[in-house]
Amino acid sequence: MCGITGMAGNNLTFQERKAFKDMLALDVLRGKDSTGVAVVNSRGNWDVVKRKGTAWDLFETKAFDDVMRFQEYVYIGHNRAATKGKVNNINAHPFEFEDVVGVHNGTIRGQHRLIDNAQFEVDSENIFHSIQQIGLRDTLDVLDGAYCLNYWDKRDETLVLLRNEERPMFFAFSEDKKNVFWASEAWIISAALSRNGVKYTKIHELTKNSIYRFHIDRRIKGADIDLRVQAFTPFVAPRAAYNTTAPKSSGQSKNVFKPKELGFNPNEMLQQDVEFTIDGVRHGLYGSEYIQGTVKSKGIEVRFNSFGYPEIRRAMIEEKDVSWTGYIRSYGQDNGSYYFNLDPRTVELVEMEEIVLGFEDKPLNEEEFHKITDKGCAWCSEPPSFEEAEELEWISHNSHVCKSCQENDEVRGYLTQAS
Repeated sequence: MCGITGMAGNNLTFQERKAFKDMLALDVLRGKDSTGVAVVNSRGNWDVVKRKGTAWDLFETKAFDDVMRFQEYVYIGHNRAATKGKVNNINAHPFEFEDVVGVHNGTIRGQHRLIDNAQFEVDSENIFHSIQQIGLRDTLDVLDGAYCLNYWDKRDETLVLLRNEERPMFFAFSEDKKNVFWASEAWIISAALSRNGVKYTKIHELTKNSIYRFHIDRRIKGADIDLRVQAFTPFVAPRAAYNTTAPKSSGQSKNVFKPKELGFNPNEMLQQDVEFTIDGVRHGLYGSEYIQGTVKSKGIEVRFNSFGYPEIRRAMIEEKDVSWTGYIRSYGQDNGSYYFNLDPRTVELVEMEEIVLGFEDKPLNEEEFHKITDKGCAWCSEPPSFEEAEELEWISHNSHVCKSCQENDEVRGYLTQAS
């Protein structure tokens, strides 16, 4: 559970900016791991400040004072309760891309469906990367999980709020309807605005599965807010199902190759190892059971006879949002589409690449880690193992001190002076 707060308008007052700070402080109840703010100026550009810790840790920074000093256009706040990804400054919200900056409350169960998912440790960052690359609508078509999203899109100068049924969001206008305020809980809005003498209208809950787009003409001081709401159909993940008729069951896979289409030769797929995700349990003719999956990169359906492999079957059903590999040994046709049979002895879970944090919390895989530590400890020159990564004290992007040397009084003095 995380918390989102914010306010927007073309004539935000000093008292309203104080109210935003109070909302961010009250929202600590929803997340204490890290805090961040995105502030959009009158030119449509933004500044982001974020750090590990509570809102009060952020308030003590000069960077926060700097972004709150001037009367700006949009303020987006986030208090993180981490679910995916390490707790550090990098993984704190907001996440920013070329045209999009935003925050997310929730957990995505099917991150593998998002584009470039292997590049992102945090599912929330992956969401906004997808919105930047393919837009909101196409992202929602594959967004599987709990979410409330709040972001600014520079391309059409629009503030966006939306949620599905698994996460809350509330909003209210100022009394003159020139400004808007929002938070994950209604009482946060009322408490912060009332404390600062800001008059406001009735607090509304965002309608689930609806996109709220707020547009404020930044060229006209005190311009009214143009709000447009549009419903969307949320993604529904494939579920395990037991079908009594086999021929129709396999036809549920949408991206399968048809015979003779595009010159496809199914023999080319034989004796290959493929990576796939699970669609669900199916029943074939005469009640035989198999697990169905999809190789997304090739758009083909794969099947695996789970009889005699109860542990793998159970793991596959419980871990549908991860990737598996298997060896194709044969193929068949069903309702005019090809499907490929996997050798059950070769089916394995794809291991996630382990990541550690280097200098200034830069994420490193094992190869990158060994490349920048090949010269060893800056004091004793002993090269570290990947398992010792969290024990290192980083001096620069390619220089570190090992745990043993950190206990040396002379080294500790040097590190204290350098910091």
